[in-house]
Amino acid sequence: MLEKSHHDINNEFPGIQNLPATRIAYYKAYYRLMRNNCLGNIPVLEAQAAFIRNVIPILAIYLIVLCCGCPSLREMINQTFGSCCIVCAVLFILIVALCFIWYVIQSKIHKLVWEGAYFIKEVIDDEKNNMD
Repeated sequence: MLEKSHHDINNEFPGIQNLPATRIAYYKAYYRLMRNNCLGNIPVLEAQAAFIRNVIPILAIYLIVLCCGCPSLREMINQTFGSCCIVCAVLFILIVALCFIWYVIQSKIHKLVWEGAYFIKEVIDDEKNNMD
């Protein structure tokens, strides 16, 4: 049964054997942290990154619709804000800022995983050496 599961996974995800060594090491580090209940605030950061990742396309669609089409929407925005260009500029700046924030959060997640895995490795190695 175990071999069949392994075979099924390899058939379902054929590229899994061709993953770069760094990615495999990252996955091992992440699951080592999970196994030792040391994820801390990483799930919160992952939720924030996922939220931002999902908001960016929505804002991009608003920007495209506002700039390229839907004259009734443009007219309403012109009456409300005075100019459609201001709203387009704000949306564009917001999209760029969210892309930067997403990058920073993702970098922080990776850094925390590598730091935590290093710490766990050092603690486990020290405990093993102290027991001998």
